[in-house]
Amino acid sequence: MSKIKKEAIDEKVKDILWESEAKYKALVEQIPAITYIAALNETSTTLYVSPQVEKLIGFSPEEYIKNPNIWLEQLHPDDRERVLSEIKSIHTSKKPFISVYRMIAKDGSIVWFRDHASILTNKNGKPLYLQGSMYDITESRNMMISSKEELEKQINERTVELNKTNESLKEEISIRKWFESELIDSEEKHRHIIESSMDGIGLAQDGKIIYVNNALCKMFGYREFELVGKSMWKIVSPEDIDVLKERAKNRIEGLVVSNRYEFIGLKKDESKIIVEVSTSRSFIYKERPTILSFFRDVTEQRNAQEMLYESRELYKLLLKTSPDAIVVSDLNANIIEVSEEAIKINGCKKAEELIGKNSFDLIVPEDHARARSGLVKVLKEGIIKNLEYNLIRKDGSRYLCEMNVSLVKDTAGNPKSFIAIIRDITERKMAEKLLVESEEKFRAIAEYSPNMIFINKKGRIVYANRKCEKVMGYKKEEFLSTTFNFTDLIAVESKELVMESFKKHAKGKEIPPYEYLLLNKSGKELPAIITTKLINYEGEKAILGIVTDITALKNAEAILKRDKNALEKLIKQKTDELLDAKNELINAKRLSDIGTLAATVAHELRNPLGVIRLAVFNLKRKICGLKSITHIANIEKKITESENIINELLYYSRIKMPKYEKINIYNILDECFEFAETKFKRQNITLYKKLNSIKNMSIEADSLQVTEVFNNILNNAYQSIFNKKGKIWVEANTENKKFIVIIIKDNGVGIDKDDINKIFDPFFTKKAKGTGLGLTICKELVNLHGGTLSIKSEKNKGTIVTIKIPIKRKHT
Repeated sequence: MSKIKKEAIDEKVKDILWESEAKYKALVEQIPAITYIAALNETSTTLYVSPQVEKLIGFSPEEYIKNPNIWLEQLHPDDRERVLSEIKSIHTSKKPFISVYRMIAKDGSIVWFRDHASILTNKNGKPLYLQGSMYDITESRNMMISSKEELEKQINERTVELNKTNESLKEEISIRKWFESELIDSEEKHRHIIESSMDGIGLAQDGKIIYVNNALCKMFGYREFELVGKSMWKIVSPEDIDVLKERAKNRIEGLVVSNRYEFIGLKKDESKIIVEVSTSRSFIYKERPTILSFFRDVTEQRNAQEMLYESRELYKLLLKTSPDAIVVSDLNANIIEVSEEAIKINGCKKAEELIGKNSFDLIVPEDHARARSGLVKVLKEGIIKNLEYNLIRKDGSRYLCEMNVSLVKDTAGNPKSFIAIIRDITERKMAEKLLVESEEKFRAIAEYSPNMIFINKKGRIVYANRKCEKVMGYKKEEFLSTTFNFTDLIAVESKELVMESFKKHAKGKEIPPYEYLLLNKSGKELPAIITTKLINYEGEKAILGIVTDITALKNAEAILKRDKNALEKLIKQKTDELLDAKNELINAKRLSDIGTLAATVAHELRNPLGVIRLAVFNLKRKICGLKSITHIANIEKKITESENIINELLYYSRIKMPKYEKINIYNILDECFEFAETKFKRQNITLYKKLNSIKNMSIEADSLQVTEVFNNILNNAYQSIFNKKGKIWVEANTENKKFIVIIIKDNGVGIDKDDINKIFDPFFTKKAKGTGLGLTICKELVNLHGGTLSIKSEKNKGTIVTIKIPIKRKHT
């Protein structure tokens, strides 16, 4: 009776498990295996398959269901016959289907699966369909193949062990014969009952097994002779041995111990099972205490119960922690269960505020028709996704949601309830709208920007505005082509700089604006400034670049730089001219003051000198003595020298602007040479002349002033040579057809280094006689003609005087 009750309980557990799995199918489809339901026919036609089928073998659930023979077609040809045979056998045996086989994925690759399936029945025991899970074991299978040598080694070792076992077969056979002879009478009576039992049955004496039936052998994977005569702990997992030994000890000592318990059994292949044991009280058999035990493998039952418990716990956890709202309703759309988020999203405080309501009460009236159509589609297809409805909160406010709805069926395959997964997408939709508006604004601004704007993602240009097309010469289609290399837009000398900046951006660093050279389609280099920013574009990191063509700016800078240099040069020139003019004015004023003084002195001295000369003349007429005549001659000589000084002072004070006329410079020089040679004929001086280049040349100048200059310079040259053989060289030539240049060189005593800068100062002289106005007058006369007079001299070596006078008069 208890057995019948137990089977009824097991059947009820299976029904509950089935309904639980069907009810929450949508929530457990995330496990890393393919869950399926197949018909009980020869080819196991697929009725349902979980979404993982697409990830593991490449077929979508819709493709898989659409072709009823797809599983058979994709089954590896080498495995097909064996697997079909295994499936066929479970149709009659009703045992679980456990098999390892290969399938050919959509892309042609081979995937290994371990398939666990069971035949599910209704409450009346009628088979409904095959339900199972396919686990991807490709990786472990490959590891098994790679460890073939290790397996072969283990097989060899096992063979040695089996040989040892064979040696003990004789002893075990003799034990069995003894056992058979002792129990022959009882065996004849009870053999049929024991051997036909589905439960394992065993007898034990003194801790050793003395009998096992076929069911017990099969349960643990042993043959009869491998158990009989062995310790009864052989079939117990090590972790339970101590517990069972304690139970046996208590039983022997007469303590009350339950005769029904469970332990972890250890099979021959070392796998473990959950075993339920029912033991009899100890009885005497062959004068020795004996225990009769009944064993039942309840592994699947316990696993099913555990899965049911875990499924319920997982479901409760999902309802509590899911970030999306979950609502379960019956076929009339009446709410029967809600998650924590569903309570929160609808503005409620507890589940009771929603349970019992109709789902349509939460949907705005204008969406009711669409919602009803959606439920009809769910009833037909089993699931619909990404529906959008406007829902109403408790306070009457509305929000937009995205909803996935699945159909839950009972064990008979009849629709039972709906599960809806709801997500508030109000903010997302608003963000999407703002994003679209932002993108439209960006494109409007970017397309008409005076700057080039681009977006570079992973080294590819994914956006370029009109300015890019206009400046660079490429069409937008060329920019966006997958074969377009953006580095072709960069001049060779700038590529390293740009690529280094892009690498820094890739590491998340910001780069300040910098200048570089672009290269347009025609190969022309364009100077530009680029500003870049790291952005998110279509869900990925990208670089937004704004490029300004600064060609015009660079040209303007070049012009400004050129004009700046020219202006600075002009300013310097004018400044120098102004400084020269200022110095000339200062000198002119000083010379003018000196000239005024000289004229005053000359006037004041000339009158007394005239009286002295008249007195000397009168004395000379009256005095006849030789000595007196000599003194009078000396007085006359000094009077003459004084008059010469006065004349120079007067000449200096009376310098006027030149009276220009055409003169032959060669003739004037020749007259000056003749005058000087006559004047200094007593000196041993040779004059060398090189004047052929100007022999027939005329210039516009004041002949008297030019003559005064040459006479003064020649006088200085002659006077600088004494007590030795002297030489004077005079050379004339032209410069740029604008100036005539006269160079007078002597080998006289030269000028001290400290005095060279003073030689043009009025009244500066180192001579015993003279006013120190000669060179001052010469420089002033040459300056009045627009020319220059320069002197170079080295002490005891000589002096070089260079006179440069314009060929044509200076116009002011």
